[in-house]
Parts: sequence; structure tokens; C-alpha cells
Amino acid sequence: MPSAVITGASSGIGKSLAKELQLRGYTVFAGARRLESMSELTEAGVYTHILDVTDQKSVEAFKAHVEEVLKGSGLDYLFNNAGQPCSSPIADLDVNWAVTCYDVNVFGVMRVTQAFIPMLIDAKGTIVNTGSMAGEVPYPFASVYGSSKAALHHFARSLKMELEPFGVRVITTKTAAVKTNISDPRGLQDDSIYKIIQDGYELRRTLAQRGNPQDPDDYAKQLLGILNNNPKPFFYMGSGWWRGFMFKFFPDWLRDYMIMKTFKLTEIPNRLAKLKTN
Repeated sequence: MPSAVITGASSGIGKSLAKELQLRGYTVFAGARRLESMSELTEAGVYTHILDVTDQKSVEAFKAHVEEVLKGSGLDYLFNNAGQPCSSPIADLDVNWAVTCYDVNVFGVMRVTQAFIPMLIDAKGTIVNTGSMAGEVPYPFASVYGSSKAALHHFARSLKMELEPFGVRVITTKTAAVKTNISDPRGLQDDSIYKIIQDGYELRRTLAQRGNPQDPDDYAKQLLGILNNNPKPFFYMGSGWWRGFMFKFFPDWLRDYMIMKTFKLTEIPNRLAKLKTN
């Protein structure tokens, strides 16, 4: 029976992957910070365990649980899905909070991956990282999240070369809009210089959930189908992925102008001028 480990499995993509893999006959291990958030998965027969990817001891305890159940068998899939949204203008940024975001989105992936490499080599398994379109497109107010995902993408490229000789695949999705709870709950500070474009900031903060984001159950089924067909190391997924792909072919000045206009940054001078005249 094939096996899979999934981080960030309390909701969204991680939860949907756990359910779908369980239906397909996998031995599934789901991890999240709160055990009660995975009660539905537990009832479905998924092995659930507390996992805080920012805590080395938690990662080691999770790995020990997987090893105990598999009894020496290798691991077929590791889905590095745990992630944290991080929206803030640089001018307002709490750097300690940014460090926490990186600890989840980058260093957490490193901790979990390192822990399971021996088991993945034993099974000639596959690592699947949930990347993001934000790791390619420089959105305003998303410098921390975007750069953390860019770091994840670069990490995955290096990891692929290191593990390929041992028969382990490393796959990373460049994910666009999926219907999850990834939207950042933080608003602008009361004294922020960007209060004048509060509407633009809110648009960016909730961007992934606007329009018609892909259902996570559909995402999970699509992803597993792609994984069965020898995919490239990086590929796009999620609703509206083509928009980010399109920007790759634009000159920087045009891309930046279009993005700044979308999030109202180009309106700041005029709005400030109106305030001064009132």
C-alpha cells in the first residue's frame, strides 16, 4: 500500500489531498498544529498527528509516528503544503512577524524534507511542494510572502538536483487561486501611509479568494492526475494561473504599471492632492 505525508492538512489543499489519497488506497499521514482541526480526516481513517513545522521536536515526533506505522517501509509521497499568508507594506512591516512567515514557508519545508529524505530514498518517492504564483510575480504588499515562495522555488530546484541521483522526484506547483483560508486577516495600521488606498490593499490581501478560485477538492484530483503522468519539476495550477504566466513575457515597466494600477498605487498622488485641497 503506497504512503503519503501531508503537512498543513487542517483545511484547504492539504485536507483535500488527504481525503483523496485515502480514497485511492494510500496510507495517509496528515499533520497540523491542532489535532481537533483534523477530526474529519481522523474519522475517515487518516493517521493524524500534531505537527508544527517551525518546531524541530514536533517534526521529529511526527516522523517517529510515521516510522512506527510503516514499520521500516519507505515513503512514497511527501506533500510540503503547510504555509502562512503574510501581507504587509514594507513601511509597516513587523520584521519578527516576517521571520515567523519564513519559518513556516521556507525553513519549515526544510525541516520536514530533511526528516523524511531517508524514507523517500528507500521508496524512490516524490516530494511535492505547494509553491505559488506570488513567488514569480512581485505583488505589492506581498513582499514577505512572495519572497518566501521564491525562496521555496529556489530550494526546490537545488533539492531536485541533490535527490535525483537517488531516484527521488521533486515537484513544485506554481499555484494561483484556490478556495482556501490563505487570505491574510491583517489589515493596514491606522497610521499607515497606504490608508489612502485602503481599497487597493484589501484587494491584494484577499486576491486569492476573489473571482472564481479553484475548489481544493478539484485541485487535489487534478494534482494527483498530473503526478501520475511524469510531470515537469514545475507546473502551474489553480484558477487564473495564466495571468501570472503572461507577465513573464512583459517588460518590467509594463508589468509593474499594470500591477500598480490594479492595486491603486498609481492613484496615490492624485488622492493625496485631493486631500490637500479639501
